[in-house]
Amino acid sequence: MMARSALLLFSLFMLDCHSAEAQRTKAKGNVTFYAAPNGVDCLPGGDPCTLRNDCLSPANPCTPQGAHTVAKINWDFAEGGCTIKLANGTYTEGVSIAGQYVGTHLCQVYGHVDQNGACIDREQVVFDVENKIVFSVQDFMITSIACLTVQGTGGSLGFWGRQHAIIDLAYIKCGAIYQCISLIDMASSNVVGDIWIAGDSHCFACVNKQSHLKFTNTKIAVTVPVSLRYFILSASQSMVEFIGDNEVINPQYIAGSSCWPYIRGIIVTGGMPLPCVVDPPDGPGNDGKVY
Repeated sequence: MMARSALLLFSLFMLDCHSAEAQRTKAKGNVTFYAAPNGVDCLPGGDPCTLRNDCLSPANPCTPQGAHTVAKINWDFAEGGCTIKLANGTYTEGVSIAGQYVGTHLCQVYGHVDQNGACIDREQVVFDVENKIVFSVQDFMITSIACLTVQGTGGSLGFWGRQHAIIDLAYIKCGAIYQCISLIDMASSNVVGDIWIAGDSHCFACVNKQSHLKFTNTKIAVTVPVSLRYFILSASQSMVEFIGDNEVINPQYIAGSSCWPYIRGIIVTGGMPLPCVVDPPDGPGNDGKVY
């Protein structure tokens, strides 16, 4: 009797799994989701949001958060890919994503790009937040973000990765913001193309607790004189690494900024001159290295 009951329960469990799986839409090629500053995630009649916008039309966009939610919950990308296209304008809310998509390792996020994905103007899509995280990426999530601006007041962070998350960045403008790139708990980020420093900041590149940040053939352009306390903070067995042909353009605009490798943190310059003073504090924890 107990065996029959267990078998029945297992059958019901498998039926529920197949039912949940059947609810996902299977991609046949690349799927583009559209988001805009005036995007709407919940359609009229939902309580509170039983009727969700599918985000598939540029004429009826979602918020960036809504586009990520629909892609993660409703779709199976095993036979396609995932793109989120951001309309021009200013966004005042951030995006929080965690976990993994089904059938693909990431969803590409584009700002103002051409039909081939080449960046046209990173200043047309602007995230301007108040004491928030613009892109919060956690718990094994992978994302690729290109051609936009992040800025904010208070303790705002541009790109925050935590716990095995991976954030790929290209053609980004860091406006005035507390931290532009911030990684913790074994998170990683790869920066390619070029990235602009264009506003006052506490820290441009901050990595902590065994995290890894790579700049590969990247031009770091400081576009105006700014107040930048830390160009790099690398702490607790983390690494900031420059690979290939990297360059800081207009380093005089961040004169006086610091680079701190501490608590066994590492900065690997790859032969690129650092535009900062390497001056970690004396005392316990002053055991980081610059190579």
